[in-house]
Amino acid sequence: MNKLILSLALVSTTVFGLDLQRGERKYKEVCANCHHQGLDGRTGFPNLAGQNPSYITNQLFAFQKGTRKHRPMEEISKTMSREEIMDVAFYLSTLGCKK
Repeated sequence: MNKLILSLALVSTTVFGLDLQRGERKYKEVCANCHHQGLDGRTGFPNLAGQNPSYITNQLFAFQKGTRKHRPMEEISKTMSREEIMDVAFYLSTLGCKK
């Protein structure tokens, strides 16, 4: 599925209702302060580039519900809509891992 999404992303910025550009904007707005604009993370913050979109969405939904604990992530995830979470996950999944 990841390869299919990536292949389609090369042709279009919108796939299955997911918006790559909207995901990039949201990432830069709410995630990049800690996870870094270059997507390489910072000390103590995980690298998100190339992550499986299911993993990202599941983790953000868990933070929203409070089933995964990390106060800053709980607060940030609660400001994001379902669509924004999915767009950010889509955006991150299209990027190569930058270690």
